Order: sequence, then structure tokens, then C-alpha cells
Amino acid sequence: MKRVDVKQIVIDILVDLFMCDSSLIRETTVASDIDGWDSLSHSILLLEISSKFNIEVDEKISFTNVGELIDYLCQILGCVEPVTKKNVKHDEFKKAMIKIKELNTLNQYADVERVILSILDVYPQNLKLNRAYFKVLLKLKKLSQAGKVAMANFALEPESIINLRNCALYYRRMNLFSEALLYLERALIIRPDYIPTLIDKAEILVKADLLEQAIHVVNQIVKLDAANYKAFQIASNIRVKLGDSKYSSESIFKDIDLHLENKVIKSADHKSSFLGYDRYNWHDLNELNPNYGKFMVENPVHPELPYCFFMNDKSENTSRIFVNFCGAINQKARQIPTFARWNWHGILPGKILSVFDSTLFLDKKISLGWYLGVPDMNIMSGIVDIIKKIADNSGVAYENIIMHGSSGGGFSAMRAASLLKGATALVFNPQVNIISYHGSHNDKLHRVYGDAISDLFDSSNFDVTSTIVNGEVAKLIYVQNVQDKFHYNTYFKPLKLALNDSNYLDRVEFIEYDHEYGHAPIPLNIYENVIKKKFS
Repeated sequence: MKRVDVKQIVIDILVDLFMCDSSLIRETTVASDIDGWDSLSHSILLLEISSKFNIEVDEKISFTNVGELIDYLCQILGCVEPVTKKNVKHDEFKKAMIKIKELNTLNQYADVERVILSILDVYPQNLKLNRAYFKVLLKLKKLSQAGKVAMANFALEPESIINLRNCALYYRRMNLFSEALLYLERALIIRPDYIPTLIDKAEILVKADLLEQAIHVVNQIVKLDAANYKAFQIASNIRVKLGDSKYSSESIFKDIDLHLENKVIKSADHKSSFLGYDRYNWHDLNELNPNYGKFMVENPVHPELPYCFFMNDKSENTSRIFVNFCGAINQKARQIPTFARWNWHGILPGKILSVFDSTLFLDKKISLGWYLGVPDMNIMSGIVDIIKKIADNSGVAYENIIMHGSSGGGFSAMRAASLLKGATALVFNPQVNIISYHGSHNDKLHRVYGDAISDLFDSSNFDVTSTIVNGEVAKLIYVQNVQDKFHYNTYFKPLKLALNDSNYLDRVEFIEYDHEYGHAPIPLNIYENVIKKKFS
């Protein structure tokens, strides 16, 4: 067997197991690039590989990416082509970039700077590294140094839109709006219809109180993408600043409203694919009783944010439904909608209903939306209404509905359980308050909703502490790794302390485990023990 054959078989297995597009799987693809590829699914993957190649695969085998998995299999199978030797220098750079990403998610920006400086002498003109250096200098508020790095990057590649936007960002932080706009104008000459640059320009114009110009730019944005929520936020900010002034009645503002009202026309331009989905209107919910497969329910208020699900009814136990909520999704690697743990019918004793977070439709750079949706509509309430209809139509009691998720999905599971009387929340290493969450996930949300995000939604959308303390979640099983220091100290211990004064033992159970992986998917053996003890 040749290496190319092994590669194709591995890709086919990944596509079947994770329901992903084969074109997105490369040898550099890592587990975090594919939604649902966690420790449990990893074990299932190795079983599939063992069966397909008729070999014994060591369950403890570790590999950084798909290419290393293929190399490992080639060694066992004795492929014709020799395994390519690694480029040590490149490997060191790659490890450093992974470390930088990890430290950024923990808000450890001083450590990020230290790692960057340790390899910057070796790669002084590497733009990826220098751009990371620019970002961390902004985080550390070293503006003068950040400006020098931005200008150096611009000198290396003056036609790069990223470099131009970074220069503009530096000047914006310095409140030098005229200089910032000069760089954005240059970027727009290179690519006139690039929406992120137009958004940057509109935001700076608003800050500079050049509101009439800002209205024109927002109008450009919504003509290009009428479903762009950021444009709506900027337009709202302009209205607040304008008040009853003459511009509030200008026809150009009416054009913006018209485009936003017609955003349903543009919603079909999502890079998502609804091929093979069963479709339901909201008024069809009384007939909703899906079997195996994907389905969507149209959103009557915001058609651009449809409700998307995957139902797996292969379990022998049909009296229970596990509702799986997704955590972070890499939209660069995954075509949305995508579904968490939809193929776990061999592990979870009940039907599986996996729920996609439609918040991700708002912006392709969002990786974690916590099912926030939009301010004028509680998307989680709609999801729970659909879950209730499915339960009613299939004869499943609400007490047998398990809202299930880990990390960001765990937070969403607790929110959902608080809205469905009798339901259980089963969560692993979750956030409890997303405003206090670290890293780039919050940064990306602010990109969509603006800096005043906490003023747009009810506080219960961000913090489930009070709903749990007040007994709005009928039953909560909270499983936490003590070596996940951030989640253990920031969420687990404070919630446990907050419940000390209430009689919670009959409705909340805290389970601790100790594993070196930190904030990573729970190991299969620990997970299975929890499931067997609680749902046997």
C-alpha cells in the first residue's frame, strides 16, 4: 500500500466520523480544527482505523496533526514511500506558534511576548510572527513599540491589507484618526469591497464624529452584505449620536434601513450548506418529530439565523434525549452548520439532539457565540421551544431531557436547562460567566456586538450563577478537572461557595477529577464512568 492510499482512507474515515468536508482536511489539520474531535471521538477514530486497516493501533499514540497519524500508519503498514523527515527548524517555529496561541487564550500576554522574542531573532522578517508581536504589544499597551512593529511589517509588505489595517489600528489607539483613515483608504484602493476594512473605517469615522461620512460607509457595507450585524450596530451608534438632528431623516439612512430589512435575501449567501436538511416552518412545530438526520426550523423573526439540528435516534433507549450544545468551532476548518457529539449513540444512552449555535452566522470569525443570537430575540428560548415540541411529539418526559455540553457548550446547556422545567444539565469544565472568560473568543464577540455588548442583552445571557443558586435548574451535574486551573478557580469554586448557604444537595452535584490535560475534553474512561453512574 502506498502512502497516498493510506492518506485517502484516513480522510474518508474522518469525513464519515466527523461529517466534515474532505477539502478541509490537510496533513497540517489538527484535532482542534475539526468540531467534535475530542478525546472520546479520538478513541472512536482509532477503533475505526484499526478496523479499516486490520491492525492494532495503540490507544496511547499521540500525534500533532493528520500528517503524523498517516506517518504512524505507514510505519506499521510498511508503505513503499519512506516517511519524510521533519524539518526541525520549522517544527520549532510551529511549536512556538502553538504555545503563543495557548498563552493568548489564557490572557498571559507577558509570556506571549517572551516566547515571541525568544524566536524573533531567528525569524526577524516572518510576518505571521511579527503580526502576533504587534497584537500582544497592543494588549500590553506598549503603543510606541507596537507602532514600530506595525510600520516595519508595512515596509516588508506595503500592499498587504492586514498590514495596512494594523497601521490604522495603531493610529486609532493613539486617537490619530486622520492618519488611521489614510491607511484604510490605501487598503480600500487595493480591495474596495472588503467589508472588514469598511467596518474599520466606519468605526473610526464615528469616533471622529464624522457621522455623515460614517453613514455613507455603513450604506456601502449593507449593500455588500445586508445581513452584516456589525453594520447594524454602527448604524445604531450613529443614531444615538445624531438624536433628532437633520441626518436622522436623510434618505441615505432610509437606504440602510431598507437593506437591513431585506437581509433575508442575502441570508442565502451564508457559506453554510443546507443540502440534505429537512425543513420546517415555525408553525409546523406541532408536527415536528424528526428521526435520523439534519433538519432546520426557520426563524420567523430573524430568517438569517435559522435553527439547525442533528437528530440521532440510533440508541436503543428512546425514553431519554441528550441535547448536545457546541463549544468553540473553527469556521476556517469547518463548514457551518456543524454539530457536537452527534455520533455518540454508542456512549450516550438515549436519543441525541445536537444543536448548532446560529450566532456563528453573524460573522465568520466568531468561533464561540454561547447561543447569544441577537439582542431583540432570545435565540435560546426558541431552541428550548423546539426541544419541548420534539419531546412532546415523541413522548419523552422533560425530566428525561439532558442538556449536555462542555466548556462553552456547558454554559449553554445550563442556560437551556434553566428554561425547561424538569430538565437536567450535564456539564464538563464549563464557563459560568462568559463576560469573565479570557482570550480571543470574547474579542471576536466584541467585533460583532461592539464594546457595549453587556448592555445589549439581559444579564442571564452572560451569567448563570443566580439561575442555579435560585433553583431554576432542576438538576445540575457539574464535572470539573482540578488541573484546569482557570475554570476550577474562576467558575467551579465560586459557584460551589455561592451554593453553600442554600439547600442544593438534592439538585446540584459537583464531581471533581484530576487529569494533566487541563482544559481539554474529559478522558473517555472518566466520561463513561459519569454516564454509567448517572444514567444507567
